Amino acid sequence: MKGSIFSRRMVLVYTLIVAIPLSITILIGTERFRSLEYRRIIAAAEADLAEYASHAAGCIDLFMRIESAVSGNRGMDDLFLFTDKSDMAAVIFQIWDLCGELERLQFASPGLGIRIFADDDLIPERWPVFFHQERLRRLSLSGGSGQRWRYGYPGEILQPGGTAMVSYTTELILRKRRIGDLQVLMPMAEFFPLLYRGDGRLSFVFSGASALGEAPGGESLGGPARDRLLRAALGQERGVLPIQDRGKKRYLLWQRPPNSDLLFVRDCAGELGGAGIRSLRTAAGIGVVLSTALLFFIIRSVTRRLMGRLYRIMNSMGEIRRGNLDISITEEGHDEISGIAGAFNNMVSRIRELIAQITLEQRLVTETELKAMQNQINSHFLYNALETIKMQAELRSETAIVESITLLGKMLRYCLGSGQGRAAIREELGYIRSYIGFLNIRNDYRITLKETLDPSCLDCQIPKMLIQPLVENAFHHAIEPEGEDAVIELLAERKNGVLWISVRDYGPGIKAAELGAIAGGAEKNGNGIGLSNIRHRLSAFYGPQWKPHIENAAGGGTLVRIPIPEHPQP
Repeated sequence: MKGSIFSRRMVLVYTLIVAIPLSITILIGTERFRSLEYRRIIAAAEADLAEYASHAAGCIDLFMRIESAVSGNRGMDDLFLFTDKSDMAAVIFQIWDLCGELERLQFASPGLGIRIFADDDLIPERWPVFFHQERLRRLSLSGGSGQRWRYGYPGEILQPGGTAMVSYTTELILRKRRIGDLQVLMPMAEFFPLLYRGDGRLSFVFSGASALGEAPGGESLGGPARDRLLRAALGQERGVLPIQDRGKKRYLLWQRPPNSDLLFVRDCAGELGGAGIRSLRTAAGIGVVLSTALLFFIIRSVTRRLMGRLYRIMNSMGEIRRGNLDISITEEGHDEISGIAGAFNNMVSRIRELIAQITLEQRLVTETELKAMQNQINSHFLYNALETIKMQAELRSETAIVESITLLGKMLRYCLGSGQGRAAIREELGYIRSYIGFLNIRNDYRITLKETLDPSCLDCQIPKMLIQPLVENAFHHAIEPEGEDAVIELLAERKNGVLWISVRDYGPGIKAAELGAIAGGAEKNGNGIGLSNIRHRLSAFYGPQWKPHIENAAGGGTLVRIPIPEHPQP
C-alpha cells in the first residue's frame, strides 16, 4: 500500500517536472546563453582594450625615458653650457658625437624620431636631430613652461609630405637653464596599431574631447552619443556603456592608459546582436517533446528502483534499532535517495565515533581519578617532609635550597590539588613560572618567560597541566642543547570565539621531515609528555576536531598553538 501511494506521488512529481519547468526552460536557457555570450564578448573586448592601453602606456613611458636620457646626457651639458661657441670645430665635433648617441636611441622603436630645437642660434643645425628654435615656432609647438602632446602631427621636417605622427614636445632644461625644446615623435600607426589594422578590435580613439580617429569600415558615433560616452568615461579608468545612437543599440567599452588623456573605445554592438538564440530555442523545443516522451516511458522503472533503495534504507534503520552499528548502505547515483543514504552512513559513522569518544573520556576520567587517589595518599606526608627540609635549610641559611623547596612545594600543590581536571590560565601560569624558576636554579644559564597574554584570558578554564608539556619540550629540544640564556614566550588571545594558547622558543626549529612526523602524532626523539598527550586530552574534553598546531616560527624557533573553544559543547 505504501509503495503504491509513493509510486502515484512519483508519477505526479515527474508529470509536474515535465509539464511546468520544461515550458520555462526555453526562456531560461536562452537568457543564460545570452548572458554567457555577453560576458564572453565583453571579456574578450576588455582584454583587447587592456592590451592596447598597455601598448600606449608603454609608448608614453618610452617617450618619458627618452626625455630623461636626453636631459641627463653629459654631452648636452658640454655642448650647450661649456663648449666655446666661437670654436666651430669643437661645436661641430660635439654635435656629431651627440647625433650619434641620439640616433642610437631612435632604434628603440620603428619610426621613432628625436629632435632638439636650440634657443642658441650659434648651434648649427644638423639633420635630423638639431634644429633652430625658429622652426618649432613656425609649427606652434613650443613646449613653453610645460609639456604638450599632439596627434596627427605631419612631421614634415623629417619626412616632407608627411606621415602622421604622435609628437611630444617639452622644454629642455640643463642645470636649471632653458636651452631649447625636445621633441619625440612616433608614427601614428606604431602608436595606435589596432586603429589602423581595421580588424574590429578597436573602434575609436579620443584625446580629451577630440576624436583622433576611427577604425576603417566602422560606423561613426553621433554627437549626442559621443558626448554621453565622454561624460561617462570622465575620471573612470574603464567601463561599459549601453547606449542608443540614432535608433541603434550600441555597446561601448572604454579604457584609459594610466597618466594619459587618451580614451580607447570598442563598439561591441555587432557581436552582441543575439546570435544563436533562435537556434537554441528550436533545439530546446525539440528537447522538451523528446524528454517528455522518454520520461513517461521510463517512469515506472525509475519508480521501482527508487522504492527498492528506500526499502533498503528502512531495513538498515531497523538494524540500527537492534544495536547493529556495523551496517552501511551502498550509495547509488547522485539524487535525493543517494543523499539520504549518505546522510544515514554519516549518522552511523558519527554514532560510532561518539561511542568511541565517550569510551575514551570515561577511560581518561577513570585513570585521572585513580591517579588523584594515589597522589592524595601521600600528599600530606610530602608537604610535611618538604616543610621539615625547608626549615632545616633556613636554619643553616641555605637560601638556594629554601627557594628550590618553595618552588617544588608550589608545583606539587598545583599538580596534586583537587579539581575536575580544569584550571584557570592564571593558575596554570603560576605553575609555569615556578617551573621556569626551578629550571633557573638548576642550570647555570637563565631562561626568561615572556608573557604576552590578553588580560581577559586569565580566568578562562583549560585542562590542567596543558601548557607545561609544551614549555618542557621547548626546554629539552631548543634550550638545553645550546646551554645558553634563552627566552620562552607564552601567548594567549581570543579570535572568533576561540582561545588560542601559544608557546614559542627561539631555538633552531624543527626539520621539515620531523615536523611532518610530529604533526602526524609522533614525538620528537620520544622525550617528554609531548603533543600526543595534549591531542588526547583536547579530543576528550572538546572533541576530535580540536588539535594542536606546530610550525617553524618566522624569524626562527618553534611555535605550538593550542585552540580552546570559549563555549565548549557539553
